[in-house]
Amino acid sequence: PLPTSQHNNILEPMLRLMSGLPIPSWTPDPESADSDEKCISEIENLLLLAESWDAPGPLSFLRFGITAPMFLEQPLRLYALATHFGWVPEAKVASKHSLGLNLYDDEHEEVLKRLSAKDLLILLRLHRARRDQMKVFLDDQDVFTLGNSESSRCVACNHEVDNSAWRELKARIFQEMDRCSKGDFVGSWEMEEWKETDRCWKVKC
Repeated sequence: PLPTSQHNNILEPMLRLMSGLPIPSWTPDPESADSDEKCISEIENLLLLAESWDAPGPLSFLRFGITAPMFLEQPLRLYALATHFGWVPEAKVASKHSLGLNLYDDEHEEVLKRLSAKDLLILLRLHRARRDQMKVFLDDQDVFTLGNSESSRCVACNHEVDNSAWRELKARIFQEMDRCSKGDFVGSWEMEEWKETDRCWKVKC
């Protein structure tokens, strides 16, 4: 006998997979608010059941579906699954999609607890590397010549330019990169409303 505590909605597709029979697709219901959550939970349970039953066939079949859009919308759960099974390509996809999340938000605590210390460190380093790359770019004097110069002078009147507004804006961007390492807020309407942006755009010699 195969021990299990799973319900029929998990057992039936598992037995079908093991028997080579077709299974219905997991298609989220757009009219149901928790449809995606239900589909993801069922696939997670199927994967864990296949692991406990030592069933590589169903595992390999289900692996093809875990980078579907509904999983990519919850990249930390996908990352936890992929790293649990040692699926490196899927883990890399998930970590890339996690860049738009603030890993320090309380809402992500439970899924992050599922990660090993090694896998969590890899994720944290990816987010930090993105933040640090942005800082290197913002500090590049070849890119932002006047703003990053120790002593800048206006090319029109030769008066010294105060770069404090640019330094404040850089600091704000760096701070926001800690919250969203994807950096897609740069150039957004949200950024235009920052007081640091307003001050920087209004600087005149």
